[in-house]
Amino acid sequence: MMLKAFPSSQSNITDESARVYLFAVEDFSLDAIKRACRLFVRGEIKGRNNAFAPSAPELADACKTAEGQIKVEHYEAERVFVEAGSPLWKQLQIHRGDHSLPTFQRDGKDGWFFTKDDCRQAEMIALPPTISEQQMAINATRVKGLIGQVTTFNSADDDKHDMGQRGAA
Repeated sequence: MMLKAFPSSQSNITDESARVYLFAVEDFSLDAIKRACRLFVRGEIKGRNNAFAPSAPELADACKTAEGQIKVEHYEAERVFVEAGSPLWKQLQIHRGDHSLPTFQRDGKDGWFFTKDDCRQAEMIALPPTISEQQMAINATRVKGLIGQVTTFNSADDDKHDMGQRGAA
């Protein structure tokens, strides 16, 4: 049917040429072959003269590309793209015990594809409430104060003093 879409090639099409095309695409799924043929008939294959039918190798190459696209579509249909840094991303990090999850850029956003089951399980994890910028500044000041107290308490002079008292006892 695809070959009939190219009238300029009609005089060259024989039963033998159809067999060559079938031989070239026999290892591809029917969906990939249909998709590739559609692309040729619609003139959507770049860099070629659309007045003529594709060669068998051109059709096989387009089928290979279509097969890869179909695999990607099936993979993505079975998974959920989760944007890095989102609440679900954080839940997945906790759920999987992995804080260095892989990332992939899709539509200008970093993230990864996770199974729907993984996402359902991760969504059951409660995240702590977010902390405001003001509260983070307060907490940082408190931590600095605590670090200062620990450093002062454990200074080298205190250790010498403690050792001297222990030796005297």
